[in-house]
Amino acid sequence: MKRRLLLAAVILINTVIFGCGPIFFIETENSNSCDVPSQNEYLYRLMKHSYLWNDQVPDVDYLASPSPEELMKELIYTPVDKWSTIISAETFHSRFIRGEYTGYGFMYEIQTEALLIKLVYKLSPAEMAGLLRGEKITAINGESLLDIVSQDKLSDVLSHGDAASFEIMGKDGSLRTIVMNKGTVNASGVQLGKVIQLPSGKKAGYLLFQNFTEAAYDDLLNAFALFESEQIEELAVDLRYNGGGTVSSANYLAGLIAGSTAQGKRFVQLSYNDLNKNLDNEYLLPDTGINLSLSRVFVITTSNTCSSSEALVKGLSPHMNVVQIGSSTCGKPVGFRAYSYCEKVFLPVSFRFVNADGEKDWFDGIQPLCGADDDLANELGDSNEGMLAATFDYVEAGTCVTPKISKGRRIVDFFKNNG
Repeated sequence: MKRRLLLAAVILINTVIFGCGPIFFIETENSNSCDVPSQNEYLYRLMKHSYLWNDQVPDVDYLASPSPEELMKELIYTPVDKWSTIISAETFHSRFIRGEYTGYGFMYEIQTEALLIKLVYKLSPAEMAGLLRGEKITAINGESLLDIVSQDKLSDVLSHGDAASFEIMGKDGSLRTIVMNKGTVNASGVQLGKVIQLPSGKKAGYLLFQNFTEAAYDDLLNAFALFESEQIEELAVDLRYNGGGTVSSANYLAGLIAGSTAQGKRFVQLSYNDLNKNLDNEYLLPDTGINLSLSRVFVITTSNTCSSSEALVKGLSPHMNVVQIGSSTCGKPVGFRAYSYCEKVFLPVSFRFVNADGEKDWFDGIQPLCGADDDLANELGDSNEGMLAATFDYVEAGTCVTPKISKGRRIVDFFKNNG
């Protein structure tokens, strides 16, 4: 017997596994057996029926596979699909529904001899300890990052214990040591919302939005209420590290941005395979009670901008001018439907996005109008930061002032690359 639960809002991510996909439904399958053959049979039938590329699923002896996770690797359509996966139910609810994890609260890029800090989450242990974007972690618990990375121990080192000492190299090259205790890190929603006055006198809103989860709704509404009260004339939405989330939360953010003139118009349609056309669903832009009266929006992107974040760009573009700044997005124009079975959640790619103009399948990513690099010398939200500066240069000049197309460096996995 199946029980369906429609997620009223959101999830999140940044990556190959956890960072790339909106989840629309949870379907729970009750089973009398959770042995490996039963799980394999369930997955095989699921892929043959519900997978977006079900006609590409090979005929295999699914009972011979040692686990459903290994079987998934055999069944996915590898020329396109980099995202279908299986995770534990606890991981799903913690990370995708609540948008949180237990850790120190920083996002990093792995270098040979250091972890380069890209983002420090608000109210996290890392923020409380004074860790800053652009700084580097050169040692953990007295062991150099060179040794940790070369021995492939980073995940174990960061996950072990409830506290650790970190040797930090500041932007000026100075070294210091900080000790952090792990805590619950809210890795979703509004990380920063502010109003910036430009040299021309224009007021611009800036929103740093990190991952679409249900927990984000109130913060989004509060940020846009501020923008409305300040009567902003321009808006920059920073999605450079936003790997996705549920479609409904992206739709809500789109409604906040577009305002009353686009209310009731298509945001995106979710299009399923030929066996599941009855599931096709159209999201219409909602009445949020906020009306900024904007004719355009600036969206800051990188190769970590995925899935529902890309849907936001494509879903808004038929209804207003979307000016994209930064580098190409990751190219994930598809999403998951979640299937719960035996304390696991199976996440096969199940649908593709289609916007109001019929655009779909942007597997090569969405290219920016103005290229700009992620500037780690400055904090996010600082008008001198490279991508935001390029945004405001366009506002003031009406064109890309210093075109500089960045290839972008991808943070491979949202939760994997969070400490």
